[in-house]
Amino acid sequence: MCWRRWRCGCGARRAERSVRGAAPLTARHPAFDGMEPSPDAGVALPKLYTTAASHDLLAIGRGRDVMLKLLGRRNAYNVRKVLWLLDELGLAFAQEDWGRDFRPTNVPEFLALNPFGTVPVLLDGEAALRESHVILRYLAAREHAWSLYPRELIQRAHVEAWMDWVAYDMTVAMRGAYLGGELGLEPWCQPQFLEVGRAEYARRMGQLDAALAAGGPFLAGHEFTLADIPAGFVVHRWFAMSKLPQKPEMPALGAYYERLSERPAFRRHIRNGLP
Repeated sequence: MCWRRWRCGCGARRAERSVRGAAPLTARHPAFDGMEPSPDAGVALPKLYTTAASHDLLAIGRGRDVMLKLLGRRNAYNVRKVLWLLDELGLAFAQEDWGRDFRPTNVPEFLALNPFGTVPVLLDGEAALRESHVILRYLAAREHAWSLYPRELIQRAHVEAWMDWVAYDMTVAMRGAYLGGELGLEPWCQPQFLEVGRAEYARRMGQLDAALAAGGPFLAGHEFTLADIPAGFVVHRWFAMSKLPQKPEMPALGAYYERLSERPAFRRHIRNGLP
């Protein structure tokens, strides 16, 4: 039996269980009460869970028989990428909201895990891992999910090249077009950042469209891989942004977006009514 079918079958049954030795998981987070999915989402927004009482953050990670623990608010860009992969793998995990509008990440207990005070942080045993793309690689390797993260080094390099492309080449575009243009955050909403960010986002999406038209149906070839998680999210934001002056026609990119939308985990964590 393949790893993914086995994980998806047993992971769904385990996902709602309480963490051993931790407080039970509570219901949907009140911060999202009343929020409805977009008409094209096709599914309700995912339930948001948090522990009922605070406890030692490291107490969760004692041995492989304990669920993983993800720290970071569920609506955060980098956290949602990790949630998508955890869902694809069918892994049981606990999650706590940290970051903007939730618990601050500049407190000693969090900084002991990540001195940069950023989310997400993944706890697994004695390990505390930071940086979303590092966590994606770790989880795929941990689960021997070689179709997502190939063992063969050249194939793996192609996957990682797309992951790094999003991490570096999309930074300016995301800040100007999304943080400034959509959210109105300073200083990115200043005209010079808006103009550059929007133009850069369109240029980068054009590069993706050309790559998909020449190859595909996924970025690293015929199979869905880790390459498609960071890239799929920025593609979602391209189609979700409502304040762009114009969006050039990109048929291969549009087909890719719909192809990703056939994946239930993408619908639950990315195309779920949130930008």
